Amino acid sequence: MAAITTSIPETIGDVRNWKLDEAREEARRLKTLVDKGTDPRELEREQAEAKARAKAATAAAEQDAESRKRYTLRSLCEAYSDLLESVDIRDRQICHYTYSLRNSFTTNEL
Repeated sequence: MAAITTSIPETIGDVRNWKLDEAREEARRLKTLVDKGTDPRELEREQAEAKARAKAATAAAEQDAESRKRYTLRSLCEAYSDLLESVDIRDRQICHYTYSLRNSFTTNEL
């Protein structure tokens, strides 16, 4: 008994954009994939998904790098000093600590 095969038409694009030899070569490539048991449409989908994941990973890495630039030691110390000042603490030692934090870094160090 012969295996039942289902043919699903696949277009490779507009006929005006393909030279005959190139279209035949593409058809052979697609036939080779099908003969190996690979659905060319599924392969294209997987490649598009991989490309989208790579793009998302790149964007996430860039965003992470940008956020790391924002959090310098100086900006964190200034934020902490602002927090200490906003709490309305009258302790002289805390005030001195805040002053030291604000003035201990020169622009060249950070």
